[in-house]
Amino acid sequence: MNESQEMYLVHIARESEISNKPIPLRSLADHLNILPASVNQMIRKMEADGNVVYQPYKGVSLTKEGERQALRIIRNRRLWEVFLTDHLKFNYHQANNIACEFEHVTPDEVTDRLAAFLKHPQTTAMGKSIPGPEGEETVNLGSPLNLATAGEQVQVKNIQSAGTQRGFLIQSGIAPGKTIKVLAMKADGVCLLHPQDAPLVQLDSQLTHQIRVIPIKENEQTPQD
Repeated sequence: MNESQEMYLVHIARESEISNKPIPLRSLADHLNILPASVNQMIRKMEADGNVVYQPYKGVSLTKEGERQALRIIRNRRLWEVFLTDHLKFNYHQANNIACEFEHVTPDEVTDRLAAFLKHPQTTAMGKSIPGPEGEETVNLGSPLNLATAGEQVQVKNIQSAGTQRGFLIQSGIAPGKTIKVLAMKADGVCLLHPQDAPLVQLDSQLTHQIRVIPIKENEQTPQD
């Protein structure tokens, strides 16, 4: 498998984390800055190799083998992110760019030694899960916020958006480890939230499905005004 195919697998895997649906070929073309005809040709080849399944008018999803390959690459990237941010003091964006180069050329033995050196971290500084050596999930990252119900109190485990969207959420009191109360949730995913120690905030469906949360048991809930 070449680097280009690996990039396809990683993007499909990361988009599937958010939407849990087949990824449209147009989305792949836009993200990878490749002509749609070239994307279609590559997906046909990857389907023949047993790494993806393409559904006309719906999109592409990973097979078990494709998922295994994608998680191996994602594990490489996120371990390098931890090393670069924690030990070489790069900021997140610098570390992410460098790790994107390293992920494709790191042998499994090096990955295993890197994980041991880092004492087997489960998440990156951005709260992203680091898959285990067999692709297993090593930490519970919860479910999308748009599946929560009104009146429920939840803890933020992970934010899957980046850049200005991520900055807005963190400034609004919605960050990994923070507690928020769901005041209202519409069928389309728009919700009204009360983050702990922060003002009320309304989010649209584009953001709510990118926030992963776990419910807080009643006896663990934090009183909020």
